[in-house]
Amino acid sequence: ELMHKLKIELTNFTTLPPSVEVPDPKECILAREIYEYAVFQSIEEQDIKSFERNYATLNFYYKELKDVLPESSKKNSVLGLYLLYLLSQNKISEFHVEL
Repeated sequence: ELMHKLKIELTNFTTLPPSVEVPDPKECILAREIYEYAVFQSIEEQDIKSFERNYATLNFYYKELKDVLPESSKKNSVLGLYLLYLLSQNKISEFHVEL
């Protein structure tokens, strides 16, 4: 599976958080995009556990690196999917926290 191989390749990036204080923006953007596509793939495969893991990792890039990286064009789509997921799982309090 290509996505699995891409995630393994991310471990070779030496300037991704949390390993460094000042991350390389290019590497972070690439990692963020890989996890965005992983979120979409999880939905397509109807793999909820994978969706949760990928979103949790991706959320770090959205929230913790927002001052380092430009905003992703896919962010609103991913966030919308996550909000729908929370509603579908009746996780109402988490839904309101995300808003």
